[in-house]
Amino acid sequence: MFRPRRLIPVAAATALLLLAVAAPAGAHFDNPRSAYCGYIVFTPSTDSGASGIEARGVSCKKARRLAKAVHRGNLRPLGFSCKQRAHDDPNFIAHSDVRCKSRGRVVTWIAT
Repeated sequence: MFRPRRLIPVAAATALLLLAVAAPAGAHFDNPRSAYCGYIVFTPSTDSGASGIEARGVSCKKARRLAKAVHRGNLRPLGFSCKQRAHDDPNFIAHSDVRCKSRGRVVTWIAT
């Protein structure tokens, strides 16, 4: 026998789970039409690095140079203006989203 009262809580729980999984991905800086440039490890055998480096209008070599410069504390490297947004979610590793812009050129990555 079909019992719709039992189906509603299951559907609601499923919808909440999907929203919870999708939320962290939407929290990062968006960089449409960008090229994937890999990752950099700043300190071996640690979590310190830049991952998901993406560049639009910039070579991957320059994008990685930007990530290294920002890691060293420079928020205006190579003519770009950079900003960081920290995330300290208990379910994930603490990290910062970084976006550097200069005119139409954009570089984004996740710094840990």
